[in-house]
Amino acid sequence: MKNLYIFLVALFLINSAIAQWTLQNPLPQGHTLHSVHFSDDNTGYAVGDVGTIIKTLDGGTTWTVLTSGTTDRFNSAYFPDVNTGYVVGDSGTIVKTIDGGIT
Repeated sequence: MKNLYIFLVALFLINSAIAQWTLQNPLPQGHTLHSVHFSDDNTGYAVGDVGTIIKTLDGGTTWTVLTSGTTDRFNSAYFPDVNTGYVVGDSGTIVKTIDGGIT
């Protein structure tokens, strides 16, 4: 009985230690990401499989899914400023935004 009690206490402590983490994936999407680029301390973009582009405005705390117009895999992103960005992917796919990913 003592061993069971020790096991339950240990299980509770382990669960409490793990509970400090918040699941970020698959939220807001579940595709594999291949590149992330922050244009400043708060604004960042991540890209990946199936044309996935996500954007954060709060340093990565929350993310919003953007529409890329393709299902090609994206491999890299570069945003020289918060509005202008380039994303490259498979099959020679290149997309550009000048309005922070709105289009």
